[in-house]
Amino acid sequence: MSHRFQIKFRQSNGDLYCHPRGVLDGSSAWELIKRIQGKYTGEGNVVIDTGGLSEILPFAAHIVAHRLTGGGLPREHVIVLGEKAPEIAPRGCRVLAGSRAAGCKCQSPGRSCACRGNGPGSCGRVLGAGQGDHNEAVDLPARQRKG
Repeated sequence: MSHRFQIKFRQSNGDLYCHPRGVLDGSSAWELIKRIQGKYTGEGNVVIDTGGLSEILPFAAHIVAHRLTGGGLPREHVIVLGEKAPEIAPRGCRVLAGSRAAGCKCQSPGRSCACRGNGPGSCGRVLGAGQGDHNEAVDLPARQRKG
């Protein structure tokens, strides 16, 4: 595993959020898969944010795309976010490609982003028909804040 690779996880509303950072090489890809499959409880979604990945090596992309959804993790429960999402997204999972606008602090990228409408480069670009030939586009809804 690359010494420049880290993975942070958090659980929220039954979903597992994964934030890999650094260079994704072959051994990092296997570590990512092993840790996600070890933490997935069989409920909710696994959301992988690729925004912290500085580089994805081709072999690593192949490993994640073809091996992540084994071991009891259904494709329909995998959501991959960020500009690099199409590189590692397994066939049949949901993808939200794009990057956040500078200064955006939203937890809801895409059309539901509170920053949307602030001009070009709002929080994200949702893949449309024909852009992600093997993945389903997704627009994550904004979560209701508890007052």
